[in-house]
Amino acid sequence: MATVCEFVLLLMFVSVARSQQDYCSSSGSPEFGIVYSGQTVFSVGLNGTCSCPQYAGNATLLTGLDANSYVKGLVSRVVSLENNLANVMQVFQRTCPAGTYLSGYNTSFYPICTTSDANQCLIPNVCDHGICQKIPGTFYCVCNTGWLYNAQSICSKPDALGSNVGSVTLSGGPQRPAYSPVSNRVYIPSVGNIISIIDPANNNAVTTRSCVNAYLAVFVPTLGYMYVFSGTGTGCYLNATDDLTTFTYSNTFCPGNSYDGIVFNPVNNKIYFTCRSDGKVGIFDPVALSVVSSVTVGNTPIGIGCNTVTGAVYVANYISNSVSAIDPNTNSVITAATGTANAHGVVYNPFNQKLYVSLNSGGGTYVYTPAVTAPWGLTLVTSFGAGGHNIIVNPYKGDVYINHYGGSALQVVPYPTYAVSVNVPASTNAFAMAYSSYNNRVYVTSATTTGVAIIAPP
Repeated sequence: MATVCEFVLLLMFVSVARSQQDYCSSSGSPEFGIVYSGQTVFSVGLNGTCSCPQYAGNATLLTGLDANSYVKGLVSRVVSLENNLANVMQVFQRTCPAGTYLSGYNTSFYPICTTSDANQCLIPNVCDHGICQKIPGTFYCVCNTGWLYNAQSICSKPDALGSNVGSVTLSGGPQRPAYSPVSNRVYIPSVGNIISIIDPANNNAVTTRSCVNAYLAVFVPTLGYMYVFSGTGTGCYLNATDDLTTFTYSNTFCPGNSYDGIVFNPVNNKIYFTCRSDGKVGIFDPVALSVVSSVTVGNTPIGIGCNTVTGAVYVANYISNSVSAIDPNTNSVITAATGTANAHGVVYNPFNQKLYVSLNSGGGTYVYTPAVTAPWGLTLVTSFGAGGHNIIVNPYKGDVYINHYGGSALQVVPYPTYAVSVNVPASTNAFAMAYSSYNNRVYVTSATTTGVAIIAPP
């Protein structure tokens, strides 16, 4: 099932920059979906009209839902997180022509339409522990509170939430992973010139692809590809069926070959990666397969994050104890924040429009409100005690996950709080993380072993 990119990112498969008003306007094409906002879920335009939250009189309330419920099913193959609205998720799809019904999506995420429409909700226990909702051509399940979507049983038993539920052993040391909502697999660049691929359906079907010096992975939603970089001027990308293409590019901006953080910017469709040894950030065009620019930031840039609304990119400078902001249009750089000792991880949370900067060695996490116009400064909101090596966000709930290099726990910061609610045992010397929406799991790599811990967050 599709999700929102870190991440989020924020997957906009049909259109990267569409606002809610675009498909809530009376002149828009007939589309439908589900609006998830706080305690309620509304059906939207199921009769071919546009019924949006601001027109509540035209919306149908689906009962029995709360903020912990998950809306899943084939309809969620196309997901857009409305960045201009707090705590609102819009799951939508384009409708099939009159007289035809949705049966799936093609590789461009447009509907596959058929002339027959079976009612899947009549299948016994099709949404066991949930509510089945029929829509043209398919169905979706609204799982009961605490129950999670599972590809085999739709709403799976909520076993061991908030705990370590297993691990996967790779053939080489795992590096910085990423999740693809197109293939529904986790990609882990690994020592030995390989990419380890984990299928979340069973967490045992690990396959590999060859990719020289694979180190960093990032999903590009506008293309539907997973990109993997080495830091030595070589890279690979994989499509939905894991067909792999290799490429080379000029790496003159980072002669030390020490890439560290990576992020995709959906506003300008570029990939940004930090060069720790040379104090720079490279800007890569995933279509042209080339570095189009590089900028100088602070000393020892590590983590990197992107405001997916404005496109401003933020960099944690470990030695400079600062955060740099990069303009997505001009590539100009400012120092957006100081006093961030050992700044290491950066993530933007679209649920509250805040930027989180984690400090290594457990130094805490700072929360900022990013400016909505250039030069993209940061205003400190608060800080809390948990800090760590890496930080990501759950795109369905807004919860933040932090791991601590040298430690072995995943720290969970539930939205909308700014405090750790639970520490979940993870990998020894936890290194990097990826969230899989397919099974609501966090995959945590280790800096010193070949194991990957699988965490069921609360």
